[in-house]
Amino acid sequence: MNDKICFLDTDGCINSEQWYRSTEYYSNLFKDPDIDPYIVDLINQFTNETGVKLVISSSWKLDDYCLERLERVGLENIVGRTPNLIFTVPYDKFCKGLEIKAWLMVHNVDKYLILDDELDSVYDEQRPNLLLIDYKVGITKENIEYCKQWFK
Repeated sequence: MNDKICFLDTDGCINSEQWYRSTEYYSNLFKDPDIDPYIVDLINQFTNETGVKLVISSSWKLDDYCLERLERVGLENIVGRTPNLIFTVPYDKFCKGLEIKAWLMVHNVDKYLILDDELDSVYDEQRPNLLLIDYKVGITKENIEYCKQWFK
């Protein structure tokens, strides 16, 4: 397995309030209106340039067609998704950090980064590896520059 992994949330990261209010969104010319193609391009440039691979950590992963949907819009370098562990602990104890931890336990990863728009989606010990995305705008060029520096 790749030693550089980026855990990717979807809502608030590859789409945003800004996207849903844009004229591009309302023109409905894209393969999937829930995914901002500009952000897909940013992520692809980053992963192709650095060799970082993506693991989907979003609740979208519960949909059997999640990976197919993301690939259909052109998102590249996806190597999988975190396991669904939502019903393995009491609901008030659950966070995506549990699923990320489980994924990391069975894969050989030296360095990882979590892209998510919710601070409470990870455990305290994972927060140094979290890049908090502003759900109002989604992933930006500045976020991608941070990611590049993180994996240097």
